[in-house]
Amino acid sequence: MLEPRGLLVDNPVFPVACSSAHGIECDLEGTVSIRSLALVERRRVAVQLMAGAALAAEFDLWPGRLGLRAARARRSSGGAQGIFGAFPRPLTVVHARLGGGDAALETTRNAVLDSVAQVCGLRADELRPNEDLGFFLEGALRQSTVLRERPVDPMIARCLWAYQWNCPSLPDEGEIVFWKVADPWLARRLGGALWAALQREGRSALLVHGGASIRTDGTERVLILMGRHSDEVLAGVDAWAGRQGRAAVVIGEFPPGWDPPTPTIGGSRTSGRPLAITGVPLDTALRVAEERKGRFNPWNEADRRALTDAACQLFEQRPSSAQGSGSRAVDPVFRALSLRSDGLDRTTLIALSGADDAALGCRAAEGMVVIDGERWRLPTAPQLTPDPLHARIAETMKEEDPQRLVHQALAGEGVGGLIRWARSQLDSLRSETVREVLGPMQSGALGIEIEELKAEASLAGLDLSGARRTIAAMDGPVSDP
Repeated sequence: MLEPRGLLVDNPVFPVACSSAHGIECDLEGTVSIRSLALVERRRVAVQLMAGAALAAEFDLWPGRLGLRAARARRSSGGAQGIFGAFPRPLTVVHARLGGGDAALETTRNAVLDSVAQVCGLRADELRPNEDLGFFLEGALRQSTVLRERPVDPMIARCLWAYQWNCPSLPDEGEIVFWKVADPWLARRLGGALWAALQREGRSALLVHGGASIRTDGTERVLILMGRHSDEVLAGVDAWAGRQGRAAVVIGEFPPGWDPPTPTIGGSRTSGRPLAITGVPLDTALRVAEERKGRFNPWNEADRRALTDAACQLFEQRPSSAQGSGSRAVDPVFRALSLRSDGLDRTTLIALSGADDAALGCRAAEGMVVIDGERWRLPTAPQLTPDPLHARIAETMKEEDPQRLVHQALAGEGVGGLIRWARSQLDSLRSETVREVLGPMQSGALGIEIEELKAEASLAGLDLSGARRTIAAMDGPVSDP
C-alpha cells in the first residue's frame, strides 16, 4: 500500500501521481531512457538521483531498487531531469528487514550507488569517492565533479533541497472541499497523497486531472480533481458528489469569482524538519535548514528561488552585485534589512537604505531579498550586529518591548538596560524569552556579559548545543561596547 508521505516530497526527482486502471501510478509520460542521454547528461542525472535518495532518507523514505532502476529522464531547455520510477516507501521498514544498524545503512547506500550507476550507464567506481563515504550518500555527492562546479547548474541545485508537505485533511462523507493551489505540480502531489491516504482508510477514490472526463459509473466514493477548473467542471463536481455518501476534493486554480482557501499543510510531522538539505557536509546542511527555520515559506516563489540560488553556491551567501562593492555587507539594502530578522516594510526600507523602487526590484530579481506579503526580508535570518541605524528601528518600538533595548544597545546607546532586563527574566525562570531576544545577535556583539547571559539562558532551557556554541565563541575575541 502506498505511503502518502512518499508523494508529498517537493523535489523534482520525486514523481507526481497520475490515474491509471489500477488506481494511481508515477507520471512518466514524455520521459526517455537515461541511457539514451549523452555521457555528460547521464552524470548530471546520476547526481540528481543520488541527491533525491539522500533527501528521501531525511524523511524516512526509501526510493527502492525498483524506483532507482526504473528511473527515467525528462528533457527540457535547461537539460535532463531525472525522476524516480516508483513512489518511495518507509526507510525504517527496509532497515528493519535488513537487521538494522550500520550494516543496513551500508546495504541501502550500496544499493543506491549500484542502481544509479546501472540505470545511468556509468561505471560503479565513478560514484564512489576514494575517501570515506561519510554518512549515507554525503561523501559520494560531495566528491562528484558535477557539484564541484561553481556555480552549480540551477537544475542540479534545485535537486539539493526538498520540502515535505503534510497531507490535507480528508473530506467527510457528502462534503465538497475546495483548495486553491496555483502550482500544478504541487496540486498533483497533494491529490496523489489524498488518494493514498483515503485508500489506507478503506475509502475508494477517483483521481482526475483537469480536462479529463469525470467517470460517474464507478464505485469510488471520493472524487479528487486537480488542475485548472472551469465553471462547467465545477458544476460537474456538484453533480458527482450529489449522490448519497460521496465526497469530493477540488485542488488547483479556479475561475473568476471563486476564492477558496489555500490548504493548511505545514511541514512534515514525521521528521520534525520539513526542509532537508544535501550535497554538503552535515553541519552545513543543518545550518542552512536552521537559518530558514520559521521563515522559509514554501508557498513563496521568492523563498524557493533564493534557496536554489544559495544551492548554486552550495548554500554559501553570494557576494553582492552592487557596483563598487565586494561584499553584501556594504550594500545599503542588505544593510537595512540586516537590522531586523523579520524584515521591513517598503517605506521603512527605502528610508533606511536610500534605494529607489528600481533598485529594490533589482535586488528581488537577484534573489537577494524576499518579498513576503507587505514586508521585505533577507532569505535567511541575519545575525544582528552593531550599527547606528538600529536607533531608527528602536524609535518605532514601544518602551516596554525588550527588542527596543536590543536595538538601542546595538546602536551604541548602552547595554546596561538590556543586561538588567535579561537578568530579571532569568531570575523569574523565563529563560526561553531571553534566548528569543538575545539569540539573533552575533556572538560578542555586545560584550562578554551578554554572552554569559545567553549561555545561562541556553543551559536553563536545556539547549546544550546552543550553550556549547555560545561558550565556544566566548573563547575568541569579544567586543567591548
